[in-house]
Amino acid sequence: MDSASGTRFGSVAQTYHRLRPTPPPATVDWLLGADPVRTAVEFGAGTGLFTAPLAERVRAVYAVEPDALMRARLAAHCSGVTVLDGTAEHLPLGDGTVEAALCHSAWH
Repeated sequence: MDSASGTRFGSVAQTYHRLRPTPPPATVDWLLGADPVRTAVEFGAGTGLFTAPLAERVRAVYAVEPDALMRARLAAHCSGVTVLDGTAEHLPLGDGTVEAALCHSAWH
């Protein structure tokens, strides 16, 4: 994978956010399970379409996104979430920082 693969959508971040489907409401509950989760990281967070419902369920959410323009849209959409520059391979968090690590639709 080339180094630009994580930064291909930033130039269309507003349109991406408007047209991309949001996850079904029960998705976060299913992924987190029955036990309470206090801290979570979402990598490949994009513009925050999954981050927002995650933040409603988890007290501290770290949203990791490599694209600066996507991160800007994410920060505007998800107040209260810690938005960080990084990738799944290089998370800017220490070991044991979170209880759950999630990815919604960043497979591309």
